[in-house]
Amino acid sequence: MSFTHLRQRALTRTRLALLFFAVLATVIIAGQTWWTIAQDRQQTMAAETTNGLIAVRLLEEHASQTLQDAVHTLDRVARAVQASPALDAHSVRSLVGQHDISHSRHLKALQYVSLEGLSWISSPDYPTHATRASERDHIQYLLRHPTHPGAMVGRPYASAYDSQWVIPVARVLFDRNDAPIGIVSVDIRLSYFGGLYSRVAKENNASVSLVSDDGFILARSPFEARYVDRNIGDAPELVYLRASQEGSFINDSFVDDDEGPKLYTYRRLAWFPITMVYSRDFNSILASWEQRTVERMSLAVVAIVLTAGLVYFLRVYIRRLQGTQHSLRQSEAKFMGLFLQSPTPSVLARHGDGMFLEVNNAWLRQFGYERHEVIGRTSVDLGLWVNPADRDSVIQSLEQRIPVNAIELQHHHKDGHTITSLVYVQPFRSGTEKLLIYTLVDITRQREAEREIRDINQQLERRVQARTENLEVANRDLNEALASLRAMQSELVRSEKMAALGSLVAGVAHELNTPIGNS
Repeated sequence: MSFTHLRQRALTRTRLALLFFAVLATVIIAGQTWWTIAQDRQQTMAAETTNGLIAVRLLEEHASQTLQDAVHTLDRVARAVQASPALDAHSVRSLVGQHDISHSRHLKALQYVSLEGLSWISSPDYPTHATRASERDHIQYLLRHPTHPGAMVGRPYASAYDSQWVIPVARVLFDRNDAPIGIVSVDIRLSYFGGLYSRVAKENNASVSLVSDDGFILARSPFEARYVDRNIGDAPELVYLRASQEGSFINDSFVDDDEGPKLYTYRRLAWFPITMVYSRDFNSILASWEQRTVERMSLAVVAIVLTAGLVYFLRVYIRRLQGTQHSLRQSEAKFMGLFLQSPTPSVLARHGDGMFLEVNNAWLRQFGYERHEVIGRTSVDLGLWVNPADRDSVIQSLEQRIPVNAIELQHHHKDGHTITSLVYVQPFRSGTEKLLIYTLVDITRQREAEREIRDINQQLERRVQARTENLEVANRDLNEALASLRAMQSELVRSEKMAALGSLVAGVAHELNTPIGNS
């Protein structure tokens, strides 16, 4: 198959790959955008739920403190009444009227209701007067159940003398003998709740409501008279409000007449059968999310267009790179061929961690390894260093830019024997990666020959020294033998002289003892 045909096939595969990349990138961008939009919506709703819970907690604390203040006022009146001597309705009414609530911004009036249902109201805004408070549901309940413990919150109503909406809180009065003698009630201005609630509702485009457990709306902001004292006892959502201390749910029209889904968060008031409800419609909640969605979709379209343009330019650019890549592959093949077939053992390693990237055949033969055993590992992993301090010294020299040329080091062969080499290390950069080419010249046989020569020389020196010592001993023995011989010779001469002298003396004596005639 000709090179031109191979190149044409490569270009066809490249075009298909670019087309696949463009389609895949479009799908990924669209999918990522959709996922991001969905996650953003989920996080927006979660954040809104958290913010709603924070809001109802703050509002619940405010409402609880307001109601507790009303209860404390009733308790003070009840203690004063119980501490007084025998009382009649007129005396109790006087005691109730003596309690000043003009300093309070939220308490509007005090009422006293006798056990017979007669009631009188005293207010800083209006003179004391009789009223028909006994017709209120909570008053009727307390009259029927005078032993009811604690205070009871009633349904809101419009004040008879100024038409201001109030929320009543009442409790039973007892004398010194703990016998019920009437009911005292305090009215809380609904506008006091509305002032704070309206600010919260206006800032967040929300609605805030107080809902009793029996299903009546006690207060709502933004204020609308049609909502106050509305009975929503049939709403199934009341189950949520009664079942848990706080939570959230989605509904179209729980306490609101506006159409469209809304997120409701709620929290029960401490010590009172009332729940604080905070709601926002989805249009308000998701307004910023919808704006971000438009922006994300616009960015996705721009990204897809840019991807298409990039694919086009890549196609043109890849065509130009085909020839260059072919030349580079040929050059790389030549380099790797020279590297692998080089008779000098060499290693190509990464500078940072010393990992072996490639080794040539000469290195594998010298150290006894297979290629797959060393690629991707380091000299430390293979246990090549006889003295690990040598490796540290080489690294330190490279870091200090000191040439590493012909340094004699020792390494372990795979079978454990030691190889002595002259090491050359040359750092270089390949693209953005810093590499090392590590070359070794095996001088093990040379060093062994030098060691053998040194051993032979030492043996010859020892032999010469031994022979010299033997000659010295032999010379000393010869000198001793020669001296002994000379001594014996001198003794022999002296003995011969003595023998000759003896013979001479014997001869002379014989001559002297022998007469001349007898001789």
